[in-house]
Amino acid sequence: MKALKFITITFLLSINYLSAQNKNSEKEFDDAEKIFSKISDSKSESLTSTKGAYAEVLPVFLNLYKQDPTNMNLAFKIGMCYQSARRDRVKAIGYFNKAVTSTANDTKPSSYKEKRAPFIAFKYLGDAYHWNYEFDKAITAYQQYISVAEKNNATDKTVLAETNRKIDMCKVGQSLVANPVKIKIQNLGNTVNSPYADYSGIFSADQNTLFFTSRRPQTTGGEKDNEGNYMEDIYTSSKTKNGWSTAQNIGAPINTEWHEATVGVSPDAQMILIYKDDMGDGNIYSTSLDGDVWSKPVKLNDNINTKHWEPSAFISADGNSLYFSSNKPGGFGGLDLYMSKRGSDGDWGKAINLGANINTTYDEDAPSIHPDGVTLSFSSNGHNTMGGFDIFSSLLSFDGNWSAPVNVGYPINTTDDDIFYMVSPNGKTAYFSSFRADGLGEKDNYMATFLDRKETPLTLIQGTVNDEAGMPAKKVMITVTDNETEEIVGVYKANAKTGQFLFILTPGKNYNITYQAENHLFYSENMEIPKQSTYYEVKRSVKLHPIVVGSKITLNNIFFDFDKATLRPLSNVELKNLVMLMRSNPNMKVEISGHTDSKGDDAYNLKLSEERAQAVVTRLIEKGITTEHMKAKGYGETQPVAPNTKPNGSDDPEGRQLNRRVELKITEL
Repeated sequence: MKALKFITITFLLSINYLSAQNKNSEKEFDDAEKIFSKISDSKSESLTSTKGAYAEVLPVFLNLYKQDPTNMNLAFKIGMCYQSARRDRVKAIGYFNKAVTSTANDTKPSSYKEKRAPFIAFKYLGDAYHWNYEFDKAITAYQQYISVAEKNNATDKTVLAETNRKIDMCKVGQSLVANPVKIKIQNLGNTVNSPYADYSGIFSADQNTLFFTSRRPQTTGGEKDNEGNYMEDIYTSSKTKNGWSTAQNIGAPINTEWHEATVGVSPDAQMILIYKDDMGDGNIYSTSLDGDVWSKPVKLNDNINTKHWEPSAFISADGNSLYFSSNKPGGFGGLDLYMSKRGSDGDWGKAINLGANINTTYDEDAPSIHPDGVTLSFSSNGHNTMGGFDIFSSLLSFDGNWSAPVNVGYPINTTDDDIFYMVSPNGKTAYFSSFRADGLGEKDNYMATFLDRKETPLTLIQGTVNDEAGMPAKKVMITVTDNETEEIVGVYKANAKTGQFLFILTPGKNYNITYQAENHLFYSENMEIPKQSTYYEVKRSVKLHPIVVGSKITLNNIFFDFDKATLRPLSNVELKNLVMLMRSNPNMKVEISGHTDSKGDDAYNLKLSEERAQAVVTRLIEKGITTEHMKAKGYGETQPVAPNTKPNGSDDPEGRQLNRRVELKITEL
C-alpha cells in the first residue's frame, strides 16, 4: 500500500513538473515570438537589417526545438534566424529542409502548439540555396513553392512575381559562374577593413589615397542607429610601400554624431562628395581640401538634393558632370540614376534622368563615371542580377545614348550585394564593396585586378607647382583648354600646402595647360595627345616666376605656319591668356621676343624671329592692348636654350624645337 501511494505521489509530481515546464516553454516561445513576429512582418527588404533581433531569439528557438525536434514551425523559425546572419546562412538550409516536410496553408505560426511550417518555407529554402550558389536546388525549391501556392489558392501576385524573378537570378548566376571573369580579388586588409561594416571605398586617380565609410565603435559620438549598427563615419588611408596605412577617422568638420558616408571623389582627392542622413532625408554634400584642412561640407543645390532621398553621387574627372541616385517622383521606380552638368556659374544645372536603358522599376545606385567620360558603372537589383545588387557597366555613345548595361561578371558579382564599384584610370584595377565568406566584417573593401584587360588610353598628369624660391605656390589654378575648340576642358587646383596637382586627359586633342597664381606670370604647357592605345602617367615640376622686372616666360602655345610668321588658330587660347595678363597689370610693359634654331641663314632667321614677335604684338593690339606697353624684338638663333646638335654632331630635333619659341619678358612696372 505504501509503495502504491509513493508511485501515485511521484506520478502527480511528474505531471505538475511537466506542466510547469510546458508553461515555462510556452512563455519562452511567446516572448520570443513577439520579437520574431515584429521583425518578420517588417516591410524591410533586407533580412540582415534585423539580424540583431533574430540573433536574440535564435537561442530560445534552438532550445525549444531540442525539446521537440518534430516541431517544423520551430525549424522554420530557426532557419529564418540563420538566414539573417550572413556568416551562418548555410545553416539555414538544413532547418528549411526539415520545415518543408510538414507545411500547410492554415498554420498559426505564432501559436506555441503549432507544429507545421508555413509553406512559404519552400521559398526561403530556395533563398538559402541561392545564396549558397546551389542554383539547381534553389530553382527546384522556388518551383515547389509556386506549385504549392497555386494548389492552395494562395497566389500572392507580388510574392509569386518575386519568386519567378529569383529563378531568373539563379539562371543568371549559373551562366556567370560557368564563365568567370579573369581577375584577382584582394581584400584591402585589416588596416582598412574591420570586424564591422566597411564599404564605399573611393580613391584618388593615382590610387594612393583611399576614403571609405565604416560603422566601427570608434564612430564619432559612439551612437548606434535604430537597427543596432554604429553610425557611419568616413575614414581615410594612404598607400605605403607596405600596403595601406592604418585607417584614420577623417574627423570634424566632416564627421558628426550622425551618418556621413563617402560617395564620390575628384581625381586629385582634394574634393570629396559625401552623403549626410539629414534626419532621414538623405542629401549630397561636398567638401574641399585647403592644404591639409577639410572645409565644412556644403549641401549641393536643389537640382541635386530634393525632399526625397539622394544616397549617392559621383563627379566626372573633369569636374563638369555629376551622376547621382534619387527616388524622387517622375523616375522609372525605386532609385534612378540622374546626371547634371555644371553651368557657367559653376553650379549644377537641371538633372536629367539617364533613361530606360539604365533605370528599371527597381533600384539603381552607386554610380561612378570613368575618367574616359563614357564608361558608367553602377549597381542595380533590377537588371540581370545574380542576386541582390550586382555591378553593371554601360557606354555612352556619340549620339548621347547609353548602351544596354552589361553585368561585370563573377566573381566580382556574387549572390549577395556588390556595390560601390570604381575603376582605376588605366582600367586594370577596380575597387568595390562586398560581403564575402572570407571577409573581415559584414562588408569589406576589395580590389580587383583584371588579368586580361587592355589599358584604357588616358594620360594622367601629376606634379608640383612651386614659386621661384622652391616653395609651394599659393592659390594655383590650372586651366586645361582644347586648343582646337578653345573650350575649357577642366579647371584644377594645386594643393595649397604641398603644391601637388593631378588631372587626367583624354587622347586625340591638343591641350593648352596654363598654371596661374596671384602676383605671378602664368606658365603654359602644350600637350598634344595623339589617338593612343595605352595609358601614360606624366610627371611635371612647374616653377612660377613673380611679376617683377626681368621675369620672363616662354609662350609654349604660340604656333606659326611652317617657315612663316602667320599665327595658327591653335594660338588663340594663349593669346587670350596674354590679353588677360596685360589687362590685369595695366602698368606693365613687356618685350615679346622671337627665337629660332640654327638651321638656315643667320639673317633669314633674324628676320623670321622679328616677324613672328611682331605678329604676336599685332594680334594683342587688335585685342585692345596699347602699343606703348609692348615691344617686338627678334633674336634669331643667338639665344638658344638647348643644343641644336647632339655631342656626336648629329641633329637634335628636340633641342631645335625648344629653341624655336616666343618669349615674354617684363621690362617695366
